[in-house]
Amino acid sequence: GSNLSIEWATVVITPTGANVPTSQRVYFNKTYEKAPIVLPVALSASPGINMKGTSIVGIATAYASLSVTSATTAATTLNFVVIGKAV
Repeated sequence: GSNLSIEWATVVITPTGANVPTSQRVYFNKTYEKAPIVLPVALSASPGINMKGTSIVGIATAYASLSVTSATTAATTLNFVVIGKAV
């Protein structure tokens, strides 16, 4: 076995202010040998207008900090995929 793992989850982040990057730590279901690949995707009806972007501001073997920037303070749902070699 290669121990390759793919997992996905959803997190809701409420921006602290309009156009203010706001991050939240999310924990993985598994621990990885090294920091895995994490791909965040925002669910938005107005990408580029209200939804300005998503990013990863920190990553470790058991968690990542995901960030969202929005033109509003409305709660934003992020789906994310984690790909890596599990311990």
